[in-house]
Amino acid sequence: MARSEFVRFSLAQAAPSFVGGFYVPFFPLWLAHLGVSPSQMSLAFAACMFTRVIVSPIVGIAADALGDRRAVAMTCAALSAIFFTVLGLVGPVWGFAVILPLMVLATPLNSATTPIIEGVTARGALDYKFDYAQARLFGSLAFVVSNYLGGVAIGFSGPEVIVWVVTVSVAACFFAFIPLPNLLSDRGRAKRPMGKALRRTFSESRVLLKKPVFRLFLATTALAQASHAVFYTFGALTFRGFGYSDDYIGFLWAAGTLAEVALFAVQARLFRRWKPTDLIALGAALGVLRWAGMAFDSGPGGALVLQLLHAATFGLVHLGTMRFLAVAVPVRLTATGQSLFAVIAFGVVMGIVTLVSGWLYETTGPHAYLFMAALSVAAFALTLALSRAWSGRSLFAFNTGRIT
Repeated sequence: MARSEFVRFSLAQAAPSFVGGFYVPFFPLWLAHLGVSPSQMSLAFAACMFTRVIVSPIVGIAADALGDRRAVAMTCAALSAIFFTVLGLVGPVWGFAVILPLMVLATPLNSATTPIIEGVTARGALDYKFDYAQARLFGSLAFVVSNYLGGVAIGFSGPEVIVWVVTVSVAACFFAFIPLPNLLSDRGRAKRPMGKALRRTFSESRVLLKKPVFRLFLATTALAQASHAVFYTFGALTFRGFGYSDDYIGFLWAAGTLAEVALFAVQARLFRRWKPTDLIALGAALGVLRWAGMAFDSGPGGALVLQLLHAATFGLVHLGTMRFLAVAVPVRLTATGQSLFAVIAFGVVMGIVTLVSGWLYETTGPHAYLFMAALSVAAFALTLALSRAWSGRSLFAFNTGRIT
């Protein structure tokens, strides 16, 4: 294993995960502090996800066509930090009228860096001979640290600090991406004029989207990930409604991610021979249990057990997703394939479910999680179909390997 490259990929994984570890559980608390209602929150988060549908493919295709994915990721991080800065300055003064458009500018740009980093890390693991999960583990650890420190910071300084921690964390991503290595498998790739490269990458992305197996994969993973919508938007508010302290809420978020870390640490021994579809199926099945349990107050201990299932509902599904993309999609479409997945899973489907979840949560409270359990049932059924449809090889004419 090339240790220097492993460290640099791990740093690139850690930076955006630190942002997510603070933004996902605590940004809704900042919005609530400013008087934003649950329906307005769901509208804002859904609008960010729908905007991602436009931003992520453009960013991914540009990154692949340019052949400089690091520069594109750095640009997105810098622009996102600028918009979050403006949001922190004017949001408390002007309210939701400016919060909504600024979130729509800042959040999708930050989100667009994730598929690029995920894609180059998954492919870099093959190039530099290291375990992808070991590098992704550092991202999960950063998420845990951010969860815990976030709860402590808010308990000490109040929710006013949330937007500024997010801003600084996004800005730090710019510097974390600087040492990102080039992919060995990109070497020898013929350099084309920018216009021609963009046309070819766009054309091949359309071919990829026309593949029935790829579309089935997108539907499967989108439903599995969208089942987290109520939790991502209202998880902290749900735990507050159950009477848990901010410190314990931070601990619960951290515990779920620590379980994910443990999974990534041992997955090579436990799941080496598992097919990507097997991992996704198990994660979706355990999602039914997790979300059904979240619909009710099972006490602090029960909430902790349900949080530990995050290792399955996100971790196993994520591992299966990355393994599928690394084998099924050619290297020249690394960022494009990741971006298309991110657009469908975390843009279109997650956006729709988030929008619906705002209404559900306002009318039914925690019982909205029962709808998430139903999505997990659907994801499990689709995974069985995907397992039968996919050969385990590249979806294009040439072979990049096979998972047995």
